[in-house]
Amino acid sequence: MEQAAIVLKRLRERAGLSMEKMANALGYKKPSGYQYYESVDKFKKETLPLDMVEGLIKILAGKGDPPITAREVFELSGISQDRLLELYILTNAPDAPIETPNIPSSSNDHIDRAVNRLKDDIDAQLASLRQDLREMISEVLRRAAKGGK
Repeated sequence: MEQAAIVLKRLRERAGLSMEKMANALGYKKPSGYQYYESVDKFKKETLPLDMVEGLIKILAGKGDPPITAREVFELSGISQDRLLELYILTNAPDAPIETPNIPSSSNDHIDRAVNRLKDDIDAQLASLRQDLREMISEVLRRAAKGGK
């Protein structure tokens, strides 16, 4: 996989956008905030943050020659289509169990109550995370279906 900075710069140039216009479109006050992500010396990762990728899809999809696809931009997230589909199925399966850690019970009632509260808290947090993930994936798929617009 290529360094994200190289791919990002290539896509921006193909779209015909200056670094300043890209920075403004992404909400940066100064181009230097965005420039970091195009710097191969500073940003050495192969992927970009998902929230940035979502913004890039809105900005880049449909621009350039040939037109940039939402899929091309989404690849900067490092999430494969297979993994995205797997996550989508997992988060939308109504009877998929949420697994919690196996915490052994104790002979002390107060410890048992604390462990049960902890299990309930973990279940609630996992359910919330599952819902957040479901919403995020649905939004990404909706945008990709619309060509990133």
